[in-house]
Amino acid sequence: GDGIPNLVEYAFGLEPTRLDTNPLKIALNVSGPTAIATASYERLAVLSDIQFSWQSSADLVTWTPATPDQEVVGSGRDPSMQRVAASFSAGDQMKFFRLGVTRVSPP
Repeated sequence: GDGIPNLVEYAFGLEPTRLDTNPLKIALNVSGPTAIATASYERLAVLSDIQFSWQSSADLVTWTPATPDQEVVGSGRDPSMQRVAASFSAGDQMKFFRLGVTRVSPP
């Protein structure tokens, strides 16, 4: 009932039967010469069957693959979790970003 698909609940280590808040946190830093958007989230540390991918759009219609300028993976709130922070240069144009979560065959 929280609008988060079960696959995403699994990837982020959430409870599908509990109302969860959005696991993706966004911060915008506009103090430097270019704006930097940073998206952070926690994911299960042991995932081998989930792939995460970023996309960007200027109009929310056409989406293209996006690579973060910097992506930092560190310890999460407990040993089973990892915290990921991905930063993107926003430049002088409006951009939208989204995180894709896909189930893949484990290696």
